[in-house]
Amino acid sequence: MIRRATPILGFFSVLVCISCGSHSSSTSSSSSAAANGEYFVCYTSSNAHGITVSSVFHVPPVDNVTMLEEPWGKDFRRFIGESGDEGGRSVSCTQVDPQNPEAALQDKIDAWTKQGLKVNRTTWKYAGG
Repeated sequence: MIRRATPILGFFSVLVCISCGSHSSSTSSSSSAAANGEYFVCYTSSNAHGITVSSVFHVPPVDNVTMLEEPWGKDFRRFIGESGDEGGRSVSCTQVDPQNPEAALQDKIDAWTKQGLKVNRTTWKYAGG
């Protein structure tokens, strides 16, 4: 009976090792993408000034708390306020395609323009920390 069980146990051991190996490779490929950081743009809109949009900026890898707090959004809001366009406007920040972030931003600007919105593009970029 032990002789029959040994090949079966060996077969299951090989399956477990194969599944572990494939899991770690998929984890490492997704974590390597996150290890490079993300590309974002921030924007805000008002009836008086249309949409004001930042330049594309890179955010290096950050922890989950920082990602939720979005300090880049707070900094963009401060920039907007310092440029004389206050009024409690909300800021939205969104990730853009890391393969071609400038084209992704231009697509957003084109979509807003097609909706008849005035778009003001700034040179502001998140400086970090």
